[in-house]
Amino acid sequence: MLVDPSGPPRTEPGVTDETNYGPVQPNQPDNDPLPQQIHLTYWKQPSLMLVSFVTGLPKQSPSPVTNADLPNLKGVRAFVKYGKSPRNLNSTQVSNMTFAYIQNNNYNETADHVASPYTQGYVSGRIHHVLLRGLEAGTTYFYQVAAAPNGPWSAPLNFTTLPRKAQFPFRIGYMGDLGNSYNASTTVEHMVASKPKFVCHMGDISYADTYTPNGTYYAPEYKYLMTKGLKYHLSYQAAWDQNGRMLQQLAGSVPMAVMPGNHELEFQPDGTVFAAYNTRFPVPQLPGLPRIKPLAMPADGQPLKDPINMYYSFDIPGIAHMVFLSNYIPYDTWGTDTAQYKWLAADLATVNRKATPWLIVHMHAPLVTSWEGSFKDAECMRLTYEPLLFKHGVDLFFNGHTHAYERMYPNYNYTMNDCGIVHITIGNGGKPGSPEDALDTTTIEDACASSPFNNATAWVAKMAKNPTIFGPVGNCPTVQPHLGGFCWSKGQPDFSAVRTAVYGHGTLDILNATHAEWAFYRNSDAPGVSMDKVMLNRGQPTTCASVKGTASDQGTASDDSTASDQSTASSQRTAAPQSTATDQGTASDQSTATVQGPASLVDNIARLIHGAKGLNRG
Repeated sequence: MLVDPSGPPRTEPGVTDETNYGPVQPNQPDNDPLPQQIHLTYWKQPSLMLVSFVTGLPKQSPSPVTNADLPNLKGVRAFVKYGKSPRNLNSTQVSNMTFAYIQNNNYNETADHVASPYTQGYVSGRIHHVLLRGLEAGTTYFYQVAAAPNGPWSAPLNFTTLPRKAQFPFRIGYMGDLGNSYNASTTVEHMVASKPKFVCHMGDISYADTYTPNGTYYAPEYKYLMTKGLKYHLSYQAAWDQNGRMLQQLAGSVPMAVMPGNHELEFQPDGTVFAAYNTRFPVPQLPGLPRIKPLAMPADGQPLKDPINMYYSFDIPGIAHMVFLSNYIPYDTWGTDTAQYKWLAADLATVNRKATPWLIVHMHAPLVTSWEGSFKDAECMRLTYEPLLFKHGVDLFFNGHTHAYERMYPNYNYTMNDCGIVHITIGNGGKPGSPEDALDTTTIEDACASSPFNNATAWVAKMAKNPTIFGPVGNCPTVQPHLGGFCWSKGQPDFSAVRTAVYGHGTLDILNATHAEWAFYRNSDAPGVSMDKVMLNRGQPTTCASVKGTASDQGTASDDSTASDQSTASSQRTAAPQSTATDQGTASDQSTATVQGPASLVDNIARLIHGAKGLNRG
């Protein structure tokens, strides 16, 4: 990968905005009868788009809640009417995929010395998912959503499907670590102004778990619980609803891909994690309809065998193969024998670089960064995954987690390498925080100049040696003596092209099969004014794996105008004018009842996703 312009590493002045508290209060309140929190998910091919939205009132309880508190969803249906003209929404898709979840806070008032009158439990509103089928590629559709055939209907929105073959330029927007703050709302507004055709959200979506359950941000009790190892155990679930309303202005018109961050974990007393994330943001991990299910912590402490919604991939036809990974699979060791690694190896082996020349990987936490807060944070994962990514010629690796911006030169194993990966950290969307921690402002070379960072022995003693309940932190010593220890030599690393601690977002304009332009925009500047802009040339050097491709390149690209959903024959239904189609639920493992959905549909979805042999409950 050639980067133009190049130059010595530089650190731009940061901007600390002490008004970054929020939360913003979007215009639509919880009790608005209209559908809200509308967002779009690209479902692996241009003919499919998942429309998600929320209706009904959430409930907060002063005591823990149970599955008995979930709303009765029997017979509840969701409706999307759509068409190519706002005056003629002549197709309707009906879905039975309506769910709700519960969230209980994981603390003990007596043992943890938390005496505030917090609410203990939360029951979500009704969360609907409707899969639109038979859409024409590269076409603008207008639509409205409702939870009843006679409404009330949402205000009209519109989206444009992806092309069936390469159409350049193609703009992808990048943002991460938003939360509900004034800077977050500015990031979203600036992203809308950037007019991307697709958006990638790098995780840490709502930061609901950084509030105490009564809605107080970073209360003293929260900081106290953090010192006891109970981070992520409290949450204010209304923050998810606030965040969904804020994102609708963007994600209701542009498909948005998400990935789980550490603040999506949200531990519950029964071991449930990712309840809000997995219910609100299903992803196209498998062909067919979404799987809606929180994850349960494995009782045996072994890596999770079926990490639902944790990783997935898809093609932007003719342009890029997009991969999304997770750092936070419970008890994952990041070894080559784990589910995610084996899936990734198989996925990369089938990428056709002639059909999708760009290969882009996304994950919440960075594999490589020079910001102290995340430096070697995922080192065990990097040691396993980076050789695989390098072997297959991954062009770009995007991450969030670090609340700052950094663009790197191509590198491999902390060394400049023209065939290496360009890492970009974009975790500065607007995470709310106190002035001292809203942005990550400490570089690794600055941190290493003071104790205890320069004391390798002390750091080794603090690191866990065995897998913990989530990664990457704690899964192995951050200090790697054979790799030079925790600290870096004096000065900004040569592979760190530019970094700055400010809020903002980025855009990737893919211009053709070999060239793309990356730009980073600060919130403090006017929309469209970039602080960092470079041209990326993946066509050079010609000896790189990204140029030579893989064995799978000998195949031919399929024409998405005729591609059908291979999961089931019923998936090929097209919503013709004045017709109504119905989705038959979702693959939800009913042995875990934290999320309520249409239980009677399990066998049907088993056939959709796993074939006639039935649902694999492994």
